[in-house]
Amino acid sequence: MRIQRYQNWGIAIFLIVLVTLLRLPSLDQPFDNDSGANAYHGRLIAQGEPLYTTHHSSHHLPAVYYSYAAAFLLFGDSVWAVKFFLLLWTIVTVYLIYLFGYFLDKKLTGFLAAIFYAVLSASLGLMGTSAEIELFANLPRIASVFILLYLTAHHAPAWRYIFVGLITAISFYFKAVYITPLILAAIVLIVDTWYNRTEVDVRSHVFTPLIWVVAGFFIGIFIVIFYFGSLGLLSRLGLVFVIGQTYIRFRTASSSHMSILWLLHPVIALVVTNFIISFFAMSGFIFTIINHKKRNTQLPEKTLLMLYINVWLLLSYIEANVSRAFFMHYYLLVLPPLCLLASWFLVDLYQKIKTATSQKLAVVVLLGLLWSALFVSIRANYNYYNHFVRYKLGIETFETFIEKGWGNTELLELQELADYIQQNTTSDDYIYYWSGNMQLYYLSNRRAPIDIIWPIYIEATGPYNRIFTPQTKYIIVGESNNIPQPDWLYPELEKSYDLETIIAGQEFYRRRE
Repeated sequence: MRIQRYQNWGIAIFLIVLVTLLRLPSLDQPFDNDSGANAYHGRLIAQGEPLYTTHHSSHHLPAVYYSYAAAFLLFGDSVWAVKFFLLLWTIVTVYLIYLFGYFLDKKLTGFLAAIFYAVLSASLGLMGTSAEIELFANLPRIASVFILLYLTAHHAPAWRYIFVGLITAISFYFKAVYITPLILAAIVLIVDTWYNRTEVDVRSHVFTPLIWVVAGFFIGIFIVIFYFGSLGLLSRLGLVFVIGQTYIRFRTASSSHMSILWLLHPVIALVVTNFIISFFAMSGFIFTIINHKKRNTQLPEKTLLMLYINVWLLLSYIEANVSRAFFMHYYLLVLPPLCLLASWFLVDLYQKIKTATSQKLAVVVLLGLLWSALFVSIRANYNYYNHFVRYKLGIETFETFIEKGWGNTELLELQELADYIQQNTTSDDYIYYWSGNMQLYYLSNRRAPIDIIWPIYIEATGPYNRIFTPQTKYIIVGESNNIPQPDWLYPELEKSYDLETIIAGQEFYRRRE
């Protein structure tokens, strides 16, 4: 027992160190576009302005913005604060993956799954070093599925399923499409009842637990609704869904030229990121089905649990691809079931080789396959870590780390814009940036004159001419990846603004005194 306790502590410490080392460079990495927008709202929340009052997130629900606000309140207003908060969040996520894999199969399964998730979730290819919503949302998603399968395997009292619904509500408030645990709960309870149909009462085994799941979900939903309702913001909260439908239509239309290619987006992203771990996962997916066919009369509990992970993988695939847009960070959602299946396959292969030959050969094969999988990710992120170390040792500049390590020069240019704004404005001045790069508001610590900062939604809550309020000292015109410059922009600027300078191709129009 004592040896096992020490072993558990050893695994926990190893995973903490692994996650810390993998994510350490990200603490110095500036916000990407979406994270910069999240930080803008998180800062205002931390300063006492609830979301959907003076500022609105457009098509996103509140969870990620309040997570950023929590980071700012705990650790100060900085990029480091959010990234450190996410590092701690990821440690919990990785350890939960370990417990999940241990529950499904063996301790080794959990350990390998945790390593795979830690490595892949820090992948540059999947924007894992950012602070995107998916990196936060995976924790409640994993927790709700883990609790669901744990309760089902242990034939827990129906009322305990309320926690599945409650935690799924947290996922929902990160993004409204993150509800796969609800669908999975219905599938799991129905399938479990079918395989135990001679022993259980259908009503108590399916419908009663499902009622508790749904009840828990709506309790979680109503807590947030009550909060915003008490502030008189229900209509503003509801606007998220109206704008969200517009966003989905916009993304669907923009991907229509790709025919059905968008169906393959997650596969392409995951294979490009690490084709070996993806291969292990697909092999695990196939072999769990083969095991099912071999034992189609009465499934062992472990086999049935792994089939549920297959279903979770498919649901996550759909969840990550709803908008059809090819955004790499969306596919972080697929990592939890993918890593569990990949680790299960490796451990199952290890057991088969051990039984057929010898433990020594099985260990050699396992370590060889594990190293090959990790080598792919090490090679992909090598420049990033190499330039970070050189930057920390004083061999290279911060700018070199960002440009050559991360491969992003745009953020260095945005910092130049932000510095210029801070030098030529006061905290009471507004700016408006016609661009797709929303980090500028956070970097410059200046507010927008309207509640929604994204140009595509400039008229979502009022007429566009609100941006020309006298408090708007600068309007910066750049390129937008969402919407072209409208016909009215330059004629309106000529009325009250003069071109003052051009920095990194961005036109600075200053309001006439």
